[in-house]
Order: sequence, then C-alpha cells, then structure tokens
Amino acid sequence: MKKIIIAALAATIATTSFLAPAKAMAAEKKVTYATNMSYVTSTTYPTLRLGSTGTYVATLQSMLYDIGYRTIGAADGIFGPNTDRVVRAFQSNNHLSVDGIVGPLTWAKLNQIYGEKFGQ
Repeated sequence: MKKIIIAALAATIATTSFLAPAKAMAAEKKVTYATNMSYVTSTTYPTLRLGSTGTYVATLQSMLYDIGYRTIGAADGIFGPNTDRVVRAFQSNNHLSVDGIVGPLTWAKLNQIYGEKFGQ
C-alpha cells in the first residue's frame, strides 16, 4: 500500500507545477531583449506611457540617453514626468505625434536612429 501511495505521489509531483516556472522562464527568454538596444519593434516591446515601469522603460531610457537625450538621466525603469518630457521632445524632433506614448511608430523611429548612430 505504501508503494502505491508513494508511486502516485511521485507521479503527481512529476506532472504538476514544478515544471511550470521553468516553462514560463523559457517562454520569457523567447522575447528579444536587445542587449545592444537594436531591433526594437512593437512586437518585442510594449506600448509605454506615463506610469509604466520595468525593463522596457529602462531600455527606452537608455536608448534615448545614448542617442543624445542626456536630460533623461539614469535609466531607472520608471516612466515618470522627466521620461515623459524627453519622449515628447524626441517625438517632436522626429515629426511624430507628440503624445508621450511610446508605441510602434516611436519605437520604430528610435530603433532607426539608434541603429544609424551605432551602425546596426
């Protein structure tokens, strides 16, 4: 009886959520994190706006800084008023709709300029 219970328990453990975190991590790695900040597209990066936070915001901030928008300061991953102001300046300077929202067109233009500057 003990062997049956142990076997059932082992089977349950083997087929449950222990593998879920590994699968989730593997799925996350499929997203293209641009370590050299190139090839940013709307399919790999989400729309960002005032209040957004995280890795994508830090990437945006780093890219803006690298192409000359130095007033953005250090990349902290928080899309606050300063990031909003710099995004709007970038949009205005590049004849984009000035709304402070980093969507497909803003990402594409940012990627284009970044690639031209750094030869990618």
